[in-house]
Amino acid sequence: MANPSTKQHELSAAGQEAVATAGELLIRAVAAIGALSPADLEAISRETEGKLPDCLLWALAGAGTISPAVRESLTTHPPKGVTISSSRGLVDVRLPALR
Repeated sequence: MANPSTKQHELSAAGQEAVATAGELLIRAVAAIGALSPADLEAISRETEGKLPDCLLWALAGAGTISPAVRESLTTHPPKGVTISSSRGLVDVRLPALR
């Protein structure tokens, strides 16, 4: 499997910009969820069968893997309540209060 950090992305400049824009919106959505109390986070996770928080985190990790702008935002201004890690060009985003 190719290392994503060294692989040439096949996205056009417009595609890169769209991912960066979507990533910034996802950062805001994750920040809103991450600012909730652990009890509220658990309730959201339970009531959506984990879909809402997990999908937001999954999508944000994907945007961070593709977009240098999103990776930079996550590094310099991580959303509250969220842990960010990166390995071999892949970004991982978690809400520790849920795990």
